[in-house]
Amino acid sequence: HRRESVVARRLHEKMWTTKVVRSTVATKPNPSTRPERLERDHVGRLRMAKPTKDGWRWYQYRGWTVHYGSMDRRSISLDLDEESDTLDEVAEAVATGTEQEIEGNTTLATGMDADLGTPVVLVHGFGASGYHWRYCAPTLAEKHRVFAPCLLGFGLSDKPKEATYENGELWRDQLVHFLESVVQEPAVLVGNSLGGRAVLHVAATRPDLVRGLVLVNSAGRFAEENNMASMAEPVEELTALTQVRDRIRTAVQRAVLSLTFLWTKRPTRVKQVLEAVYSNRDRIDQSLVDSIIEPALHENAMDTFIKVVGQTRTQTTVNELLGRLKAPTLLLWGMKDPWIRPDKADYIRTLYPQAEFYPLDAGHCPQDDSPEEFVEALTQWMQKL
Repeated sequence: HRRESVVARRLHEKMWTTKVVRSTVATKPNPSTRPERLERDHVGRLRMAKPTKDGWRWYQYRGWTVHYGSMDRRSISLDLDEESDTLDEVAEAVATGTEQEIEGNTTLATGMDADLGTPVVLVHGFGASGYHWRYCAPTLAEKHRVFAPCLLGFGLSDKPKEATYENGELWRDQLVHFLESVVQEPAVLVGNSLGGRAVLHVAATRPDLVRGLVLVNSAGRFAEENNMASMAEPVEELTALTQVRDRIRTAVQRAVLSLTFLWTKRPTRVKQVLEAVYSNRDRIDQSLVDSIIEPALHENAMDTFIKVVGQTRTQTTVNELLGRLKAPTLLLWGMKDPWIRPDKADYIRTLYPQAEFYPLDAGHCPQDDSPEEFVEALTQWMQKL
């Protein structure tokens, strides 16, 4: 009780003595300013704990709530030995940071703190969340400020019905706002699959926010694929008949995608898909499966799925984005990926020869499939920046 009272007093003093940067946008308060918790898996490997239903830290973008995980060496030292944690240590960890409000959300602000290392922003792929970096984040946080946002439409972040995902511009703009408002300095951007396409889009259009770019089995259409698609669809005169046909086609597509969504969110199906794209199946556990299924239970999840699948046939090609790219770039590629095969990395290197390439003994999601090898390759490359 004495220790609890000391902590309460210190936190109360901190609240009144810290300069707070306030926003004009009023939102509900964040439930906690404590760094994300760590845990050990069934064989003792350290990882980021799956967030509770209240989520992680959050901020507002265009009126939508975006959740993100964040940690640095202070949270690692606090959580490495769970049994030795005391309330005094928690208070000390909070006291070493500064509080700020980003659109109403009080957080531990570590922006522009050189002692905590270069910021690294980890962006997940389709159907996943910031939790997909669970094994990488703690190790990277020993020397870096680590952020793992959930893209809009996925994970813990909002799934707004009014959102559109054409050309991936929503995610690009979300990440730009995240870098400017939360990270507050140029960062190394790391993206897997769809997240790779998103961070490439950011790096190509806002080079001032990017120290380095890492594409991990990255998605995105090449110019050749777009050309083939346009050749397969002959241009037709718009008539009443074609309009009716297009409406029917859209309705049929939505029905098919709805059934697909209902099928793919089943736990057995999620596990089957993961087993198909993971090389090390022992990494697939119930926490991972739950982190994919739980967001799919949201009332807008099906609508988001249909929009994302139907609208992300990008107009801006990978060729165009690479043509504008200036950032140091690394391709970290799971060589056993059945979806986005290594020949795509080879082609990226023909378009952007200065990109470095590192093959990984993993599938489509090497950050979770083979995280030790992944982090080692990433940290060695970042040392050269």
